[in-house]
Amino acid sequence: MRGLKILLLVLLTAAACRVVTARVFQVRATAPGRLNTAGLGWERAYSTAMNINGVPNDLVVYAASRYMPVLDQIKLQFDAQGAEVKLTETPFGAQGLAKADGQETRILAMAAPDGKNMLVFLFYPDPQGAAAEPAFPLPVCPGAAAEQVVSNQGSGSSCLMVRTEIDPAQVQAFYAGILSASGWQAVLPPGNGASRFALYSKNGQACAVSAAPLPDGRSRVTVLVKGSTL
Repeated sequence: MRGLKILLLVLLTAAACRVVTARVFQVRATAPGRLNTAGLGWERAYSTAMNINGVPNDLVVYAASRYMPVLDQIKLQFDAQGAEVKLTETPFGAQGLAKADGQETRILAMAAPDGKNMLVFLFYPDPQGAAAEPAFPLPVCPGAAAEQVVSNQGSGSSCLMVRTEIDPAQVQAFYAGILSASGWQAVLPPGNGASRFALYSKNGQACAVSAAPLPDGRSRVTVLVKGSTL
């Protein structure tokens, strides 16, 4: 999901919405609070279960033609269910939240790498799911705040996203020491530069560490572990 400019796409979808008939947005029976894609022409690309900050979530990913009025389709479908929906356009697409009948849906729309499609990620947190303490197989780097942990038990993957007071070089040095002590080998060292990325491997597992400076002087850090047993 990154770095693609789709402002023109947003303008095209807004224009296209004016010529699409209401029939396209017809709502059929669906689970309360969940987006009904019947009649939209979207393709269901992927679905899985995961924990986000300890809360069970269902993730469903759809692919839609970039020429479709995707954002308007999302809004109109949720509106038809009586949901409160807010979408904010971003450089890569849009993100937002819909609420209906006690169900929240977190929405992320972004340009696909092929340039032909938009990918729509719908996160459905379990309203009855008890939140557990988020667990990540590596220590959090010093000075970290706004922690988010996403894990997928099926794939054995965990992802940590934080902001920290230390610079990218210190972040990489911290994780290089931790991983080396646990028997991980550097496949791609972090190198130099303001933004730094490193890749490690161990017994068929992989760990990627990304650190980039933020305008406020902090660093944005993402650590992905594929195969979460160290």
